[in-house]
Amino acid sequence: MDAAEYKHVVLGLIFLTYISDVFEAKHAKLEAQKEDAAPFDVKMRRLTAELEAPFAESTRLEDAIRQNLRSRRA
Repeated sequence: MDAAEYKHVVLGLIFLTYISDVFEAKHAKLEAQKEDAAPFDVKMRRLTAELEAPFAESTRLEDAIRQNLRSRRA
């Protein structure tokens, strides 16, 4: 077998590796979506609850910044 014939075998193996990697990535993505298959209203309640603490912290920090700015102006 000469080099030209090996080229087809090697390119075929590279393509097969690429397709396998793409399939694995897609499969992992679909599995992750399947695990989080909760209904929309359940997800929305969960995410809203998760965001309450960061929003409260944000408000607290904004108030502290405003107070700090007021004290510097005086």
